[in-house]
Amino acid sequence: MVGDPVLEENYLAVPYDGSFFVEGQDFSLSQPDMPIHSPGGKQIQIFLSQQMFESAIKCQHLKKLLEFSTEVSPVFVKQLFPNFEDVYGDGSESDELEDGYEKVKVIFGSDYEMSPPNITISKDGIAVSGNATLKIMNPLNSEIVSAIIYTDFD
Repeated sequence: MVGDPVLEENYLAVPYDGSFFVEGQDFSLSQPDMPIHSPGGKQIQIFLSQQMFESAIKCQHLKKLLEFSTEVSPVFVKQLFPNFEDVYGDGSESDELEDGYEKVKVIFGSDYEMSPPNITISKDGIAVSGNATLKIMNPLNSEIVSAIIYTDFD
């Protein structure tokens, strides 16, 4: 808890810091003042701080959990790299390739070599910014990265 419980006429508030931590990592806690109760609100109200979101994303980033993988058609990859078929074939079985392929694995996620994504909460809304990578895996061995595209997002 970050403060004493507040019991008013028709509500109870329990200020609690919901920050996330990874063992061995140093996190600074600078919990800003938050509203305890909004008179026009409902019976149960939860206020989430920017610190809580930032600590959750930092933990996920450090544990390398901020990524999504899927399989796409080679047509998608050829749009990015026109010589894709020259390097990996067209996906059909042939004398040169023992196994053909129908899909190419791609992994989109946080750039773990950079700082974790940043969340900013303001009166205007919630904004997320950071660095990301799109990894295109080798269609013949999905454990090998064929290409990486780096990007920033806001």
